[in-house]
Amino acid sequence: MVFWKKDEEEEFKNSAIGLIVKNMDLMKVDESRIKMQEEVKVGVIGVGYWGKKVLREYHDLSNETFNVKVVAVCDPVQENLMYAKEKFNVPNLFNNFKEMLRFNGLDAVHIATPNDTHFEIAKYALENGKHILIEKPMTKSSEEAYKLLEIGTRQKKVIQVGHIFRFNNAISELKRLIQNGALGKIFVGKLEWTDKYEPKTEMNILFDLLPHPFDILNYIFNEWPSDIFVRAEPYMSRKNGLEDWAFLVADFPDGKKATIEVSWITPGRKKRMISIEGSNASAVVDALNQKVTLYGDQTQEIAITPNNTIKDEIIHFIDRIRTGEISYNSGYVGAKTVELLEKSQKTLPEAKSKFSVLNDVEIGKDSKIFDHVNLYKCKIGENSKVESFTHIEGDVVIGNNVKIKSGVFIPSGVTIEDNVFIGPGVKFTNDKYPRSQGEWRVIRTIVKKGASIGAGAIILPGITIGEGSMVGAGSVVTKDVPPFTLVVGNPAQIVRKID
Repeated sequence: MVFWKKDEEEEFKNSAIGLIVKNMDLMKVDESRIKMQEEVKVGVIGVGYWGKKVLREYHDLSNETFNVKVVAVCDPVQENLMYAKEKFNVPNLFNNFKEMLRFNGLDAVHIATPNDTHFEIAKYALENGKHILIEKPMTKSSEEAYKLLEIGTRQKKVIQVGHIFRFNNAISELKRLIQNGALGKIFVGKLEWTDKYEPKTEMNILFDLLPHPFDILNYIFNEWPSDIFVRAEPYMSRKNGLEDWAFLVADFPDGKKATIEVSWITPGRKKRMISIEGSNASAVVDALNQKVTLYGDQTQEIAITPNNTIKDEIIHFIDRIRTGEISYNSGYVGAKTVELLEKSQKTLPEAKSKFSVLNDVEIGKDSKIFDHVNLYKCKIGENSKVESFTHIEGDVVIGNNVKIKSGVFIPSGVTIEDNVFIGPGVKFTNDKYPRSQGEWRVIRTIVKKGASIGAGAIILPGITIGEGSMVGAGSVVTKDVPPFTLVVGNPAQIVRKID
């Protein structure tokens, strides 16, 4: 898959976002804030594992008279709010982020919340005149990311994304070695981001770990991949289908390549390793321990002074608020990274659906297609799941947040609306008098939003299954099911209304 063809690049440059990016160097944040060197008042949203680390760094900086202070925190968990108050003496505590962002005593916010909340919180913060530092990934879609970039530009506010390895002294030294020609012509890069974790339930490994390798490649090479190949599997996460291992090959415009392995299933020590092979020499970086080893005529370990990357990222954020300069890890860098994540994600249904047939199928964002599935010219919405041994024919339309269990047959003419559950072994039909030869008359069936169909049910053609209704396991449905009604039996009969 080619990510950035020349005609697409020209189209991007002429778009509204392209013009924003083109003029980024000319942009400044509020001149009043640039000229002011008084205390920058920050709020932290999210006081979980990472938010606690962030809070400590702001607190330490305030003790160093850096003129920055956390004056408010927001978290839905009362215990986390009390931690912030008792440990760091934060005076203003909020359970609701909108209430906090309307608080007049804030200049900026640091967003350390779950990924799916990033866009809503960041958008509200920018619209309420706050600078933002948002943890990676910036958002869950490039559309959302570029929307934030538009708002930030219009509001003249700093958007900085938590691509923290841009502040790692060892990686900065690697960038210097590449730029000054010490390695010669670059041939291949290799990045290993591996560890052993329990399977995650809220995100796959691409959106959790891959932002760092993509961003590092852009940082050290000053360009983005032009082509990418992805393979990923849910080895330890079969129940939720979220990939916990992935391998990628990225091609760059000048011919160099990079491989990336990200893994939650690799035993042993946590690895954050980068190796770059060039015509003159090669370099290996241990990003965790901030060590650089150069391999040429001789092997040399380059002296690096390890730094506190969280602290330096925050210092950079405050500096950009005061100076108005564009951040090293700007909103555009964050948005472009999400774009690559999104396009990597889109390659997964075909890559992971082994022994399946996917013929001219439209599959929405975050939908999962399991192995041994046959799909023909149908449309599947977002965040839906189609499990193994399911057959779906052409002209079928399936909405968002639909769960289809194993062994389901859905012929042409069936429409399934949003938030529907279809149990294992359910069979739909589309012709009252089917024959192997002769004319075939498709009779349409509709399953309205929020309905549930139990295991082994058979749905005759021309049926409407009403909104929020339930069909009992093994039922044979011969006529319309009213909304919010439970039906069971052969033929299915109304048992009761559902509240």
